[in-house]
Amino acid sequence: ANLIEANLRGANLIEANLYGANLHNIKGKDILTFSSSKHFAYCCDNIIKIGCKSLSIEEWLDQYKDIGIKEEYSDKEINDYYNFIYYCSIR
Repeated sequence: ANLIEANLRGANLIEANLYGANLHNIKGKDILTFSSSKHFAYCCDNIIKIGCKSLSIEEWLDQYKDIGIKEEYSDKEINDYYNFIYYCSIR
């Protein structure tokens, strides 16, 4: 991950997998983060990355349930991540 100029003050990145994340010029941007029992998630610039999957907010809203089932998430985990996705969509 390229963290040049990143301001992660207050971010909890415990167990975060930022492999492939390009955080160049991230300073001043809003980053929402979420961590549950399966994967770390973050949202920035209308893109949400959950685990290794990076999609637009709209794509996550359309596909979250199918992806959750494929990744063997429980119903509760699917609902938890949906709540994060939905929050990102309305902020």
